Amino acid sequence: MSTRNKTNTHTETPYEAFKKSQRSWMISAVIIIAVALFMGFGRGKGAVDFSSSDESISLSAGEEGQKYTLTVRYDETKSFTFVEDLDLGTMVEGQDTDKYKTGTWENDSYGTYLLCANGDVKCYVVAEMTDGTYKVFNYESADTTENLAPALQEELERQKAE
Repeated sequence: MSTRNKTNTHTETPYEAFKKSQRSWMISAVIIIAVALFMGFGRGKGAVDFSSSDESISLSAGEEGQKYTLTVRYDETKSFTFVEDLDLGTMVEGQDTDKYKTGTWENDSYGTYLLCANGDVKCYVVAEMTDGTYKVFNYESADTTENLAPALQEELERQKAE
């Protein structure tokens, strides 16, 4: 038996090279778009942002030019509680989109209250203020929101003890 070495002598035509390059660019574009979506590239618009200081917490949401910020000062807060299945009621003034709900709202539980919430998170932290009003918010996910309420209550009690 004899074995014969075969070598591929086919050289790529310019058209084949162009098609191969075009296919590579398409695959790269799809990967970049998928990674951007996975990392939440578009999430910054409409998502609730959270910041805190020694005196307060602030949550904000909305498109540029229509950003709404809800600030909850510890020295003006009576308590923080976690609430599930809250009927938000009716928006009086603000924004109500799939991504977020902000502004002044009204319901049977809290009367007229301030809201800053992700549209897809269906549980909330309710801040009862010392003047009898309420501020309602959530952040990131149901788990994060549920953990946020006792952490804020603990900080409130720490500050009142000082």
